[in-house]
Parts: sequence; structure tokens; C-alpha cells
Amino acid sequence: MCTECRLFTDADLESAIATCMGYKAKDLLRFILEHIKDKMVELLLEVRYDIKLNNAFLAEDKHVPMYEQMASKYSVKYIAGGEGYTWNILDYFGRRRDGLGMSLKNYCESWKLNVELHNVRDFDEVPAECVDIISKYLSSSQFKADVQRVADESTLFLTEAFALGGDGKDAWIFDVDDTLLSNVPYYKKINFGYNSSLLNSLEANRTSLEKWMDERKAPAVEHMRDLYHEIRGRGLKIFIISSRKEHLRDATVNNLVKAGYRGWTELILRCDKDGYDGVKKFKAEQRKRLVSKGYRLWGVVGDQWSSLGGHPHARRTFKIPNPMYYVA
Repeated sequence: MCTECRLFTDADLESAIATCMGYKAKDLLRFILEHIKDKMVELLLEVRYDIKLNNAFLAEDKHVPMYEQMASKYSVKYIAGGEGYTWNILDYFGRRRDGLGMSLKNYCESWKLNVELHNVRDFDEVPAECVDIISKYLSSSQFKADVQRVADESTLFLTEAFALGGDGKDAWIFDVDDTLLSNVPYYKKINFGYNSSLLNSLEANRTSLEKWMDERKAPAVEHMRDLYHEIRGRGLKIFIISSRKEHLRDATVNNLVKAGYRGWTELILRCDKDGYDGVKKFKAEQRKRLVSKGYRLWGVVGDQWSSLGGHPHARRTFKIPNPMYYVA
């Protein structure tokens, strides 16, 4: 339910509908009808806008004239997007028959955990209800501790299992985005993709993100820089494999060096046009190429499951938490 809709008079009807444009509106209309004394509002919707309770989805072409008419008369806040499933999940957990409700914080923490467990997949944006909680997490000591644990476990693995081969073929792989370099400042700026005018299409999303990358302002992910130099100091060759496109090579190299990374063996980026179906296949093929050259892959660190999956595997994979976005 759109939180802006708090109606008590019929005068607010059209403005409220415009405010909630983009949402599936069954609950909205039910809410309006419950709070407006004049039940002729239903007739208004049907006659003027051809909206009935069983077809009330404010995302159809026929609703464009309605929005334009209302926008000319009222100060309208237009909220695009707004996936209905997030509200429905909260509504469901709030009405469980066993009487055990779920708080918003519980829900968002559960959502965040299940992103890391790879149970939540293919999401386009952080749920609207969770934007503040996710934002606070990414700036918190808990997030720093979570990344520190990734670094500690990687170091422990090397200490217990690694023996330098002496032939220069021991290798470790890092991702770039939100592994070595943090895009948190960018995603906070666009409100994690929710209700952002910058992200009204996939192309706009890609263009906006690449503009940020080209600015070369991404800071190092805390604790990853130390891990990077620890691994390099043990004699392993470092390969950086990123789904960034080749035209961003100069910006990427410059940003990495500025953030304190140096001495990698190869930075592997995607060609602007290649035949790979997705990131997972691209990165698996690059690992296959390294193995074919005789490299022993001791570890991979990344923030996406697509950076870690596929064959061949490294001996160990380490995932940095990232509830901001999903890359297949």
C-alpha cells in the first residue's frame, strides 16, 4: 500500500490515485472506498476512467490520460515502480494464524540473509520498505565486521592449505565492483534503485552506473585492500576478472591504483560485444582459460554468486555480502 494515501475526504481522491500511480491498486481503491463517505466515488472511477475494482491496475496505457488530467490540477508526486510483492509479504507475515507477526526489521534482515544464501534471486531493487535498513547496514560496523570475516577466513585458508609451487602458477582471483572497489556511495545516491528517475530503464541504469565508474571515485572496500596485498605478498599471482566493459579499462585501472591496488598480473574485462549469455558463463570461461595455461586457482573473492559459480572452480570461494543488487 502506498504510504502517502491517508484519505478522509472525497476531494483528495484524484490526487491520491495519481500519487500512487505505478502500484497495483486493488488495496489502494479498497482503502479509498473505506475512508470516503461518498460511495459515488466508485461510479466516478468507472465512468470517468473505466476503472473497476477488478481491473484497477494503475499501470495500463488507458490510465495515462487520467494521470495527465490530475497532474494538471494537483501537485502530484509520481512514484514509479513499487513491486506489489514486498507489501504482500509484509501483509502476510503480519497476519499469520499462529499469531507470530513479523516486524519490518525482521523482514528486512531475513530478506538480506536470504540474498546471501542465494534464496532471493533476480531482484531489480532493494524492497522499498528495506531501503533505510539496508543503507544503515552498509554503513555499519556489522558490515565492516562481515567483510573482515571474509578476509580473515581467506587468510586462514591460505595459512592452513597453501604451499607455494615455485613455478609462478599459483593464482588468486578478485572481482572489482563491491569486492575491491565500493559502489555503495553510488547506490545510496540513487536510493538503491527504488523510485529513482535515473533508473527508468535498463539502459538508463547501465549508463548511470558507467558514468559513476568513469568518475573513478569508488573507494576501496574496507579490509579487501589488506587481503589483496597479503595474498600478493605470499607469492600468488592476482587476476582481476570483472564484468565491466572494455571501454572502462582506463577508468578501472586508474580507480584501482588510486584506491591502493597494484601489481596484479592481468585485469580481465568484457568486450563491449561478446557471445556470453551472462556474467557467470563469462567468468567461468576466464577461469578455464587460466587453468589451461597451467595456473592453480587457490581462491576467488566476489560479491555475486555469478562470480563464484561455474566450472572450473577455485579450491575455495569467498563471498562478500551485497544486498544492493543481483547480477546473473
